[in-house]
Amino acid sequence: MALAACLIVAGAPTASASTSVTVRVVVERVDEQGCTDFDSGSDFYGQIEIAGEKTDFGRIDGDDTIEPGWSAEKVVDADAASSVPVVIRIGEYDTFLNFGDDACDVSGNDGTDLDLVVALIPCSITGDVSGACATSVFTGGSGGGQGDADMNFRVEVEPPSATPGLTVRCTHSPLWPKPGDNVTITVESLDGTVQVGDTQTDDSKNPNPPPALVDRKKLADSLQIWVGDRSGPDIDTANKSTTTFVVNNVAAGDLMYGCRVRAGADTVFTGWRRTRVGPPAEGKAVPVLYLGERSSRADIVFIADMDSYSGGASDPAFLSDVGDVLKGAYFGQDYFLANQQNMNFWLAD
Repeated sequence: MALAACLIVAGAPTASASTSVTVRVVVERVDEQGCTDFDSGSDFYGQIEIAGEKTDFGRIDGDDTIEPGWSAEKVVDADAASSVPVVIRIGEYDTFLNFGDDACDVSGNDGTDLDLVVALIPCSITGDVSGACATSVFTGGSGGGQGDADMNFRVEVEPPSATPGLTVRCTHSPLWPKPGDNVTITVESLDGTVQVGDTQTDDSKNPNPPPALVDRKKLADSLQIWVGDRSGPDIDTANKSTTTFVVNNVAAGDLMYGCRVRAGADTVFTGWRRTRVGPPAEGKAVPVLYLGERSSRADIVFIADMDSYSGGASDPAFLSDVGDVLKGAYFGQDYFLANQQNMNFWLAD
């Protein structure tokens, strides 16, 4: 196959996919309730700490109500720990004339930090405030006094991409959609031992006869496809090994989706992925499967050989070949499927 792929490794994953879950904490909204400098509006900044790993977020100046979308995540071994501590800190920047920075009280109890315990499987939130995962939770300062702030936040715990007996493969077509296209998303339940060549015939050299395929399909209790809205699946099919969902007349920008499979006691999830619809905003590489921050993912970039694909990244033959490689190689091998939440795939334009 005449295409080149460039692997750029940045913080390659080391956690065991059969035991790992992704814990994500998002600060959705902060409202000033006394934590301000009384001069030019609040200058909020924040920090999220998950199991001792801290992520800092810079100031948003001059606004007493913000919706920052501050998001931090950490992969946690669910076999080693049933829960993790989470701390959310909100600060308000002040100059010397305003007596220095304030630590905003969002705890609802003693102290200012919001201290939580997040149970992993099933996910639940306890501590300074209790609530359900994957929903917006409200907390506010305890005393209604000068240093208080109200906050809405969300906690999500995503299941692993694979267990010893189950994995999920989820693909979309066309690979690089144009605005107005109908995009078909396909989810498959596989037995967790898939190897390259098991599920897709390699006819790149027209072998005669081609290698026999191996049936790796596994009957699932539930096959789900989620598109955009995280409040519920767009399709939930029972007692099948594959199902599809069509997103009609897709809009320009980013299409976000994820696929979940449940079989017996096992639940696996692809992670939320974005694919670009139309030209990329930055005018450079095209994210066809973007799972998250590059600092904690491996980036795999497909580059069209101009001797074989005269149309570059938009050449239909190139897009078809990349789609085959994604499904038949990267997503045709259990190791890569187990680590699919830790990889981003791009087209070099």
